[in-house]
Parts: sequence; structure tokens; C-alpha cells
Amino acid sequence: MAEIVGLSVGGLLGSIASAAQSFFAKLQEFIHKLFEIVVREGRKLAQWYMNLWGTNPDAAITLTLIIAYWLWGG
Repeated sequence: MAEIVGLSVGGLLGSIASAAQSFFAKLQEFIHKLFEIVVREGRKLAQWYMNLWGTNPDAAITLTLIIAYWLWGG
């Protein structure tokens, strides 16, 4: 009887470990995809901001001051 219980518990622990490994692999893949999106969109935003300095410097200065004020906790 103890062997049967031991095998059942061992199988259960193996299943839990396998499920956890699968979960963390999927979580790692999700974080990697999210990071790719953040980097891609960040580059687009940076390019837009640099273009704003070339086309409308007054708006760029205003936007920079607003962002600085917001970052300072204002």
C-alpha cells in the first residue's frame, strides 16, 4: 500500500513540476514578446519626438517641459 501511495504522490509531484515548467516557459515567451513590442513602439515614439524637434520646435519644447514637470511629481 505504501508503494502505491508513494507512486501516486510521485506522479502527482511530477505532473505539478511539468505544469509549472510549462507555465514558466510560456510566461518567459510572453515577457519576451512584450519586451519586443515595447522596444519597437519606443523606437517609433522616439523617432516621432525627434521629427517634432525638426518640424515644430516650440511644441517639442513645450512637450519636454510638460514631461519634465510630470516626472518631477508636479
